[in-house]
Amino acid sequence: MTTSSGARIPGLSRFTLLLVKVLLFAEAVIFLCLVQVGLSVSHLRTVRRLLSAVRPILWNTRRLTANQVLRIVNAASRRLPFPSTCLGRALVAQTLLSTCGFEAHLCIGVKRDEQGQFQAHAWLQKDQQIIFGGSEQEVRRFVPIAGIEEQTA
Repeated sequence: MTTSSGARIPGLSRFTLLLVKVLLFAEAVIFLCLVQVGLSVSHLRTVRRLLSAVRPILWNTRRLTANQVLRIVNAASRRLPFPSTCLGRALVAQTLLSTCGFEAHLCIGVKRDEQGQFQAHAWLQKDQQIIFGGSEQEVRRFVPIAGIEEQTA
């Protein structure tokens, strides 16, 4: 069995890989819903603490690549009955990546649009590379808020 990048996943049948992806998709949908509700009624710090508390009970998906996890989170967010925010998607992606053994840094940036309206955006980075939440060109327009990880951990 190979990944989308061509890397071989040892000892993983097609059925097992499909099952792992389906379970991760279900988790992503559930967590996207919970995070969106949590962010609408509570603070980012509280939502992150709750995600940290449930992380140990999540399905172990170490058989998937980081790219597969991120594609599943994007697919799940497109199938929700309501729009998800970039912050909600980034938090869920970070949590699920963590259960797979991958680290990603949450970044939040701000800017003013052409009409002077305040805008914010969230994305994930690994080794100074944007891995989730937009292209380099899109994210570059936002000024990152320093120390967001430490403030909300």
